[in-house]
Amino acid sequence: MRSLHGLLTGKVGLVIGVANEQSIAAGCAHAFRHAGAAWQNASGRATCDRRREGMTDSLIPSGFTAVMARRRDPPDTLDFYPTPPWATRALLKFALGSFDLRNQTAWDPAAGEGHMAEVLRESFRQAHASDVHDYGCGYQVGSYIGQGADKAEPPWAPDWVITNPPFNLALEFALRAIPETKIGVALLLRTAWIEGEERYRRIFGQIPPTAVWQFAERVPMTKGAWDPAASTATAYAWFVWRHPVGAGTGLHWIPPGQREALTRPDDIGRFAVRRPASPAPLFEGEA
Repeated sequence: MRSLHGLLTGKVGLVIGVANEQSIAAGCAHAFRHAGAAWQNASGRATCDRRREGMTDSLIPSGFTAVMARRRDPPDTLDFYPTPPWATRALLKFALGSFDLRNQTAWDPAAGEGHMAEVLRESFRQAHASDVHDYGCGYQVGSYIGQGADKAEPPWAPDWVITNPPFNLALEFALRAIPETKIGVALLLRTAWIEGEERYRRIFGQIPPTAVWQFAERVPMTKGAWDPAASTATAYAWFVWRHPVGAGTGLHWIPPGQREALTRPDDIGRFAVRRPASPAPLFEGEA
C-alpha cells in the first residue's frame, strides 16, 4: 500500500464531528495530519498566551467558530466564552454611566483570561479578578459558588460584582453576589435567561433585576478566545441589580453601533486571537 506520508503537505481541510481523541473523525484527522496536512488552532493565543486544555492538537481550522443560540459543550469542559471588550464598555457607558466608578470597586469572579476584568480596570478604582481555573494570568483561583476550601473571597467587600458567568450557574452567581455587594450586580447573559420557572421562583419573583439592558446588536462570543471577526445567532443582555433591590425591572436597549464605537485600537493586541497566515487549499485549483 502506498504511504500517505507527505501526500498532503501544504494542504488544509476541515474535519467535522471530532468529539474526542477516540472518535472516528479524530482518527481521520490524525491520519490527514500524518500525511502532511496543516491544521490551524481555533483557539489561537489570547491574552495569557497559554497552552489550552483539550485535545493535544486542535483539529478545527480558525474561522469556524460562530456561536449559535444553543451551545453544546462536552460535560468536562469549562464554559469559557470570553466577553468582547466593547460589550463591557457598553455596560459602563449605558447602565452604569451615572455612577462615579473611579471611587468604586468591582469583582469579576469568572474572569477567565481577563477580557472583562481588564476593561473594568479602565474605569474602576480597583477591580479584583478570580476564576475557578488558573488561566495563567495571575488572578486569584477559587470557586465563586459552593462552600469548599477553594471558595473565592475578594480582598475587600466589593461595590459591584460584574461578570459573564457560566450560563448554567448564573442563578447561583446572582444569589451569592446580590447580598454581598454594596451597590449592585451586573451579569452578562443570553437573553433567554429571563425565562424559566426555577429562576422565577428563586430570584425573579423575589428580587427581580433593577434593569435589563438588551443589546440591539449581537455580541459574538467564541469558545476559548475572543475573535473580533466572529458572528453569532445569540442575543445577549446585561442583567443589573442595584440596591435596594426588588422594586421592579426596567427594560432598556443598548443601541446598535457600540461594537464599532467602543472597540479600541489596542483591543486586538490585548485580547484577540492571533491568526496565522491563510494556508494553501486542500485540493489543487481551489481558491
